[in-house]
Amino acid sequence: KINFKTYLKTLIYLKKKGYFIILIGREEIPKEFKNIIDWNYSESKHASLYNDFYIVQNSCFSIITASGASYIPDSLDIPYLYLNSWHISKPGGYGKKSIIVPSRLFDKSLNRIISIKDQISLENKSHVLYPDIFLEKNFKIVNASEEQIYKSMIDLMQIVDHNQLKNYIPVSSIADGKGFANNSKALIDKSFLWYLF
Repeated sequence: KINFKTYLKTLIYLKKKGYFIILIGREEIPKEFKNIIDWNYSESKHASLYNDFYIVQNSCFSIITASGASYIPDSLDIPYLYLNSWHISKPGGYGKKSIIVPSRLFDKSLNRIISIKDQISLENKSHVLYPDIFLEKNFKIVNASEEQIYKSMIDLMQIVDHNQLKNYIPVSSIADGKGFANNSKALIDKSFLWYLF
């Protein structure tokens, strides 16, 4: 379950920078966002696939949480943060202008967070097509912290301003040779690499 309070520091930062914040998708607005979001488009009569594309196309960037909605900025070449998905490359995370801040998997039997490499490998195994059953039994999901989300947003602003990011590498460079991650141009912070081996 996502703790929406971990998004507040980032949203307040964006608000102070003068950004107009729109909630897209089709979910009910989290109560934590009610005083920060400028337009709750997700629950408006205007919500449609056409308008989803229109809004994203006319945005500087998007923040997306573990959702197929990441295909929209990917297809439009719009920068975005892809947050809190234990799937590092599915459903989104292909775009060269995207930063992935993944959820991590805590292995209950090992009593530790598994490596990124093991997480990508696990993602590509067929028996995880039923993740709720599989994960609940074997793993605990650890979502991104408030600081990880905030730092990644600051870094995404560098992409928006067409700057290079020195502390990031492509997800494809740590992929296991199978599956979707090998084709990803998305970036991941090198700080996640201490989980690599």
